[in-house]
Amino acid sequence: MWFTEKKLRKHISDIHSTIYRNIKEIPLFKYMEGDFDEVQKLEGNMHLPDFDDSEWAEYRLGEEWGGYDKSAWFRSRIIIPENWRDHKLALRFLVGPRDGGGSTAETLLYVEGKALQGIDVWHEEAWLPPELVKKGEISIALKAWSSVLKVPQKRRFKLAQLAWIDEPTEQLYYLADNILKAIIELEENDLGRTKLMQSLNKAFLTIDFIQFKSDAYYDTVNQAYNELKIAFGKLEQVDNLKPKVIGFGHAHIDMAWLWRLAHSREKAARTFSTALHLMEQYPEYRFLHTSPQLYKLLKQDYPEIYSRVKERIASGEWEITGGMWIEPDTNVPNGESLVRQILFGKRFIKQEFGQDTNVVFLPDVFGYNWALP
Repeated sequence: MWFTEKKLRKHISDIHSTIYRNIKEIPLFKYMEGDFDEVQKLEGNMHLPDFDDSEWAEYRLGEEWGGYDKSAWFRSRIIIPENWRDHKLALRFLVGPRDGGGSTAETLLYVEGKALQGIDVWHEEAWLPPELVKKGEISIALKAWSSVLKVPQKRRFKLAQLAWIDEPTEQLYYLADNILKAIIELEENDLGRTKLMQSLNKAFLTIDFIQFKSDAYYDTVNQAYNELKIAFGKLEQVDNLKPKVIGFGHAHIDMAWLWRLAHSREKAARTFSTALHLMEQYPEYRFLHTSPQLYKLLKQDYPEIYSRVKERIASGEWEITGGMWIEPDTNVPNGESLVRQILFGKRFIKQEFGQDTNVVFLPDVFGYNWALP
């Protein structure tokens, strides 16, 4: 039997639907909401497990919340099933998808009082480290913001789940999906393309799609993943002229464009906590950020996240560069302004991190000033 590209795509889609071995719904939260500025001024440790939320309202999944520039806190406790605790688990949320508007809600997720990562439509899943899973019961708190750009009249918190991830299935999906994408890009008579097609076909013939989602199915998925990983590893060893590609994460965060500076400060906390969480899950992951202004604001607003960022910078896993105070527009400012961008940026990096940066990174400019060298 030989699977066509179309049939391989169908099988890969089927495999994707089985990554979650089991799911536990999180239907009920304690909840409070207000205007963004009002919620920011509130004193209290709403993210901590022992915070007293007894006077907060109850919120059932699917109910309305939000509006223009609203913030809300959602809190709950989750009991992890005992037979799940030796497996890879994740939390999954859709706190405020588009809901007919032109933007989505953004959320900072805390687990057991620690900022774990940002949650949005691009990051709806949050891996739970084993030390949290072993606790058996965990406290979660979500600090959600409804946005200010084309916001619907109300949002809905549509999905909240604890998910058991089958790791071989997850790994097979991403490996096979990327191999198929490479196949589609290669010329039809390319030898590498033929080898990749053969490897995918051989691996997929191993899978028992008849007993879909059964233990037998998952056993064969594991076998298929191991076979495909070995076959792909052999192809990597082929001596051929090929480029070396190095990828790293980066986030360009607008300081006050279509939102206020206060929103940029919150965005930095969500973005940086997500990068830190990826580093914990994937030790080979590297991240770069370039705006000293945001590091300074993070130090003021979220010192715990900032201390973790400093540790990653010191270890070399997080690169701080781009020796300007922010990633500025270079079209309108004059030469003196740009000199001061460099002066303030380099000075902060040296004082805070002990590094002398000599790189300017400008990923989002609208023209270049004549005063630039």
